Amino acid sequence: MTEASTAASETAERMKIPWRPIAWSGACLALCYAPVMAALAREWATNDDLAHAVFAPVLAGYVVWTKRGALAAAGGRGSVWGLVLVLYAGLQCLAGGLIDSIFLPRTALLLSLVGTILYLRGAATVRVLAFPLLLLLLTIPPPWSLYKQGTFQLQLLASRLSELSLDTLGYSVLRDGNVLDLVGQRLSVVEACSGIRSLYSLLFLGVAYAYLLEPRLWARLLVVGAAVPAAVAANTGRIVVTAVVGGWNPQLAEGLYHAATGWIITLAGFALMVLGHALLAGAVRVFGVNRHAKT
Repeated sequence: MTEASTAASETAERMKIPWRPIAWSGACLALCYAPVMAALAREWATNDDLAHAVFAPVLAGYVVWTKRGALAAAGGRGSVWGLVLVLYAGLQCLAGGLIDSIFLPRTALLLSLVGTILYLRGAATVRVLAFPLLLLLLTIPPPWSLYKQGTFQLQLLASRLSELSLDTLGYSVLRDGNVLDLVGQRLSVVEACSGIRSLYSLLFLGVAYAYLLEPRLWARLLVVGAAVPAAVAANTGRIVVTAVVGGWNPQLAEGLYHAATGWIITLAGFALMVLGHALLAGAVRVFGVNRHAKT
């Protein structure tokens, strides 16, 4: 056998994907974490904050499919550190059960998945799958203490900005914490109105949009970072519109209208992110052309 044919056979062997070990490992992972996966699926179905979560595995699967060539080419030997990570994740899951934490077992599931990939295929495959794994991370809600703190801060920020906006529009408003008193109505900026729900969805949409449509890393980071101000701006607009509409017809400020605006502000926030990205791309083209012309 010639040297060229030997190298070709070694390359072909390295590009083979071990489907049988992957299938067995996936089955064991699903069996061990079945209660965690079932609880997470129930929360996806009932928690409005995670309305985007059902789309994340679909998008992750699509990205994996588009990377099938890179996955086959990654090859390489598995690493024993993957097994260490799987064992650590198992201990983390047990610890979460002992202290009655739901965040630890759920992140342990993702760590076990990463460890399994690392053990079977090595670090190169983990790097290829970094983005799909990040998408799955966005389906896990943060710890309750962090969620409450973030929600509280967003409530206060939305209340202050809404007060300023209503004052600018000529409405008489008095703010007490997260409660807005207007003539004939009182608005409470509760947790659902803080913007935390739209923020989760916007982070997911921003990550997906930036990855699929923006090749530059720095621009991707800016698009994802824009999710926070976009969520705050869109939710402030929701509160202001609710106050204005409620002053005209109080029944329109609650019920179906109020629920529908939750989806509307998510779309509005995403539109702001897309607009910001378009302006950024235009500015880069203009200044890039000018700089090139001067040189």
